[in-house]
Amino acid sequence: MIDACVRELLAVPAYYRTPLRLLYAAEAAVRVRAGVDRALSGELAAAIAGVRAAGELAPWIDAQALLRTLRAHLGATALEWASGRLADRDLAAAATYEACLTLLGVTTGRSHVELERAARAAQLPERRARGRARGRR
Repeated sequence: MIDACVRELLAVPAYYRTPLRLLYAAEAAVRVRAGVDRALSGELAAAIAGVRAAGELAPWIDAQALLRTLRAHLGATALEWASGRLADRDLAAAATYEACLTLLGVTTGRSHVELERAARAAQLPERRARGRARGRR
């Protein structure tokens, strides 16, 4: 689910990054932003429904609230990338890591195990180094 969103972002030429920042920040872009949110929501909602159908989503979770949280994380990561603070090569890992951290708190079973594996694999090198340094203290 996150991979498809990242592929779309990476396909955007560099000169579109400024409009992307405007899309996420400008009041005038509310209608366009709503369209982008709807497009992202479909794939994310299907993934959440799949986890719920597998019985691996905590029963108390409001799927719409989870969906909004995942979209917000993806939007924040896209903004970080569009502003140049996140390299193209790190976009997929950062988006995956953020989504996994959110989903780890509300999943069980095989989904939880797979999300933990994906989060560990998606950690950017500087995050891994900080984590090892913390573990030695």
